[in-house]
Amino acid sequence: MSPLLRSCVPTADAPCLSPKIIASTATIRRYEDQIKGIFGREEAALFPPHGLEEGHSFFAEPARQLDGSPEPGRRYVGVMSPSLGSMQTVQTRVAAATLQAATKIPEADRDGYWTNLNFLNSLRELGNTVSLLESDVPDYLTGLVRREGINPRWPNRTLELTSRRRSDEIPKAIEQLQSRYAPGQEHQEAIDICLASNIIEVGVDIDRLGLMTIVGQPKTTAQYIQVSGRVGRRADVSPGW
Repeated sequence: MSPLLRSCVPTADAPCLSPKIIASTATIRRYEDQIKGIFGREEAALFPPHGLEEGHSFFAEPARQLDGSPEPGRRYVGVMSPSLGSMQTVQTRVAAATLQAATKIPEADRDGYWTNLNFLNSLRELGNTVSLLESDVPDYLTGLVRREGINPRWPNRTLELTSRRRSDEIPKAIEQLQSRYAPGQEHQEAIDICLASNIIEVGVDIDRLGLMTIVGQPKTTAQYIQVSGRVGRRADVSPGW
């Protein structure tokens, strides 16, 4: 038994002190109730405490370069366009735009943004997105070819990472996501678009991923943090978008 947990008999000179218990968790909601239920303790303190200013959390400061400018960081962009009439139309245009945008990035930095990881809240929404990638997105890209003369990038290599796949297929799918963009090659092994459900919240740690499209707001803030944390894990290579 640890000396801290050994029972003792209090005396006037040496009163017994309760052991200090330090625990780490990713979810701190109602942490006082959790501590009381597990350890029977009323005293609890959250460390580190919240900072007084946005961007400061007691022990962390915004990363800056030697000249004082901010280090590259993850960028969040919200897309809301009620004038388009439907969510499917918005998805089609965002998917086409992100496909084409990756071709404008210098080849040395292109890998992190070549694969667009799509998160969807339900399998029904995911099924609708599969249909969009098979018909609406190619049709929209064809229209761009006619109007603007672009060299289109078609969503040829798509991947589904959901509970609909067998358990033995999940590791193979994750391995496919690790395939990198090969500069100078016409045919790429890297996935163009990956459609994922909440299965990616934990356990999917692929450093190369830097682009994500979240279709609809996740149900909880914790889920949003977990999901968006799947990309931009190598800030020095691809900070995340």
